[in-house]
Amino acid sequence: MTMRAPPCRHRSTRSQNGLSLVELLVGITVGLFVVAAASTLLALQLSDNRRLVQETQVQQDLRATADIIGRELRRAGSWGFIAADSAATVWRPDYNLLPSGLTPITLTAPPAGQVMFQSGRTIGIVEYGFKLEQQRIKVFVKGVVGPDQWQELTDPATMIVTQFSVTSQDEPPVPLVCQRLCVDGTQACWPTVDVRSLVIDITGQAANQPAGSQPIVRSVRSVVKVRNDAVFFNVS
Repeated sequence: MTMRAPPCRHRSTRSQNGLSLVELLVGITVGLFVVAAASTLLALQLSDNRRLVQETQVQQDLRATADIIGRELRRAGSWGFIAADSAATVWRPDYNLLPSGLTPITLTAPPAGQVMFQSGRTIGIVEYGFKLEQQRIKVFVKGVVGPDQWQELTDPATMIVTQFSVTSQDEPPVPLVCQRLCVDGTQACWPTVDVRSLVIDITGQAANQPAGSQPIVRSVRSVVKVRNDAVFFNVS
């Protein structure tokens, strides 16, 4: 009986190393999608962070500006060194509201918002002013060392001021009770105290925003009570 050998199976002498061209292209494509998604997410995060920083900066600048204006307005009409002169604190018929030539608070309605006032300091009578000009708030101080000119209070490189106003908040006068009635038997001649309050409104917008982005606009309101109440003498 003749034995036959089993058929031989030929093995390929080539071994496959690495990836095929198709697999390589697919991997590159998937990687590009991942990189594009990560770049988009990073760009959104940077944009949101920049907007948040600008919003915070505008809000802080508005509050700081309102605090500076309010701090000076509280002193409007204050006597300062003038109070040391007893004659200056005695009422005379030739003046009413403020002693020794101090002028009352002068308000200018928007859009040309402006406030002017005076206060007595140790160096003398100082004239102050705040106004909106060229999308920035400017301050004026007269009576101290330095030039008498308007100077910038806000930085237009970081914030553009679109609205500024100082308005008077009307409050009913408070009568000062005297020990006796008037000659006609009424209270018409009794003096009254005008409690003055001022409302500061400022609206600002972030500067140097990207084109097409939504503007960053913030507003702040501050109510200031003038410490020097105005006394009116009702003399017929």
